[in-house]
Amino acid sequence: MSNNNDLYSNQWQALDPEQIIQQAIARLADDAGAVLTDEVIQAFKILYQENPASYNRFRQVVKESKKVTMQLFDKLTTQKPNQDQEQNTNDIFPLIEIWDSPINGEQLLNEIKDTLQQYVIADHETIVACTLWASYTWFIDYVNYAPIANITAPEKRCGKTKLLSTLKRLSYKGFITSNISSASLFRLLELYKPTLFIDEVDTFLSLHDDMRGIINSGFTRESAFIIRCVGEDLIPTPFNVWGAKALCGIGKIADTLQDRSITLKLRRKTQGETVKNIDKSDPELWRVLRAKLARFAQDNQLKIINIQIEPLPQLNDRANDCWESLRQIATLAGGHWQQTAINSAIRINGEQEENDSTRTELLRDIQTLFNTKGIDRIFSHDLVNELNSDNEANWCTWNKGRGINARNLAKILKEFDIVSNTIRIGIDERARGYTKDQFKDAFNRYITNTPIDIPDKCVTTGQAKGDNENSQNIKRDISQMSRIEKPLQVNNNKDCHVVTDKIPPTTGRDSEKDLTDLQNDSSTHSINELMDDDKGVNFDLD
Repeated sequence: MSNNNDLYSNQWQALDPEQIIQQAIARLADDAGAVLTDEVIQAFKILYQENPASYNRFRQVVKESKKVTMQLFDKLTTQKPNQDQEQNTNDIFPLIEIWDSPINGEQLLNEIKDTLQQYVIADHETIVACTLWASYTWFIDYVNYAPIANITAPEKRCGKTKLLSTLKRLSYKGFITSNISSASLFRLLELYKPTLFIDEVDTFLSLHDDMRGIINSGFTRESAFIIRCVGEDLIPTPFNVWGAKALCGIGKIADTLQDRSITLKLRRKTQGETVKNIDKSDPELWRVLRAKLARFAQDNQLKIINIQIEPLPQLNDRANDCWESLRQIATLAGGHWQQTAINSAIRINGEQEENDSTRTELLRDIQTLFNTKGIDRIFSHDLVNELNSDNEANWCTWNKGRGINARNLAKILKEFDIVSNTIRIGIDERARGYTKDQFKDAFNRYITNTPIDIPDKCVTTGQAKGDNENSQNIKRDISQMSRIEKPLQVNNNKDCHVVTDKIPPTTGRDSEKDLTDLQNDSSTHSINELMDDDKGVNFDLD
């Protein structure tokens, strides 16, 4: 086995660096991150050392494309390996072992799925999503989207942390944390490019609200950069925060994070359900699976680039983006996995979209009000009273249980270009209110009533039996692994009486002021729905 310190070193040796660079430059128009993958960066490094003239010609082409920040490009392609950094990588991440023989993708994913079922209580589609997500982390340098794995449950003791630990054992360079500063986070992401697992995310983000922007930025390769001012001269410096991330917590996360996530929902086991204890599992089981995943990735890393995924009509655009990388893995594996992935995507996101954001929920309740009462206009105060009269909706919990008011209502509807006007109902009654026609466009755009056609739900429960056939043969399988002698190369409740008076932190003073004005000390779950979307580039002093 080669002594090079990277999973993909064999490919780099076998392929011509100039050919790799030419292929990447050809994709720049559609993928701004094409020249920033590990493979291409390594090719540039080789040229920089062995053929400076050729390096400079290609660098000029990249510069003229105006797709890449040249300061970042030069930093990545001209830096020399640092032995101290390599030693740090070895201390943080285990050595990667690669299976000696080619891997059948369908059999490998089946093996991972069967193993997960022994340690996790979840529905079938969640197990499938976990299998695909763990596998995609090994292809992180060759996919365009990095969906967040949102491990959630309605209550504690549902196995969230156990699943987090299980996925960490399967993922590429898994790293679990529940306490890390923002400065350490983005430096960790750029330096080591780990698969990041954040436990107790509800507490974590409430204490580190600036982390939300970092996590959001890493969803697409093109937008996976943040700017921070560093050094004595406070020079704005880009940091690459691209990478796979998993969040674990109770309840719902912020909309901006949820929109970039694949929900892995767990449930508490019943008396008849049993699972194995992950903490007492055989480490060799996970070593074998990781080695097979490493070989599967090494043999198929270039193939995945050319796999085009057709969007599913049952999913919105962002959901299709989230599932693209996982569906690419399923396509690579072949067999039943392509259709299995589609079924799981539709099932998971079909259930997820039932949970509307606060804004969409308001539109839906107003639409229902217009339709059930058979009216075409309503005064603002009457609309507010109707909303607050529904004890099963959230509106009565706003403003510390006083309910949503006309000002809250107006601020939300203004986001849909709907403003109140003086209207007349009957002969003499005039007041501020809304007409049904004002809502037509918003109803059409944001409320979807299309039924989702999906197969019957299949539930997978934990298994009480012993190790599966594959894990029984671990000792035999171990002989087929080779060890890389160096680590991977361093890369630079809805009742009205149940309310809360907590307002979660928001990003920036303006956002906090807007939200405070909007809801006036309303409940936490309502506020979270009104978080702003992408924050863009921030300049912080570190």
